[in-house]
Amino acid sequence: EGRQRRVTRQWYYSNAEDGGSFIYNYRYRVQDSQIPRLQGFQAFRFDAEHQLTGHYYARELRRVDGEWSMVKGWARTFKNNRSVDYVEIDQHTAVDLREADEFFSTEIKSSLEMNYWELQEYVTRLESSGQRVPHLELQVLKKVSMPVVSLVMVLVALPFSFRLGRQGALYGVGIAVVLGIGMFAVLAVFETLGETATIPPVIAAWSPNALFTLFSAYLFLGVRS
Repeated sequence: EGRQRRVTRQWYYSNAEDGGSFIYNYRYRVQDSQIPRLQGFQAFRFDAEHQLTGHYYARELRRVDGEWSMVKGWARTFKNNRSVDYVEIDQHTAVDLREADEFFSTEIKSSLEMNYWELQEYVTRLESSGQRVPHLELQVLKKVSMPVVSLVMVLVALPFSFRLGRQGALYGVGIAVVLGIGMFAVLAVFETLGETATIPPVIAAWSPNALFTLFSAYLFLGVRS
């Protein structure tokens, strides 16, 4: 009733029951988590006269068992445009936002829906705000490294084309399937390492191509001229 939502780069607006309003903002929504998580979350509370009455900040906002919980943040209360109270939040603290998880979802594109420049600009904006997003850094680099995979697989396949001789087409198909499975397995391993920041994103993105290129060079050394 009378509630609405507007969003521009993670800014949201809704009406309050007492005639006031709320404005919400967050830096980044964690997409690959079973628990909804908003990082760098802020909430601004206004009264019916459009005067700021509260400002809340959480390093991370989580929704657990149908309730929102602030993780490491603070709450500030205002009266007549002056701060009258300030409380730091060190532990998980429940907060009543009245908004379900769906209120803060859907408008932000996933990394797969963005092109290289859009994703690069998004990552730069997040990093400038202090957020570390290694999995998105990896996705930026994969926008360039993944198309190279096809060329690398051709280089790996060429030595086998000289070696197979009269083994038959089915034998060649079998080799291609095994090489493809091997490549995707290596890609998956390095992607996991890169997303968890175990290794730098640039190494995670380009190591599979480098390894299979070296493998191709080794195979070429055994080809009879």
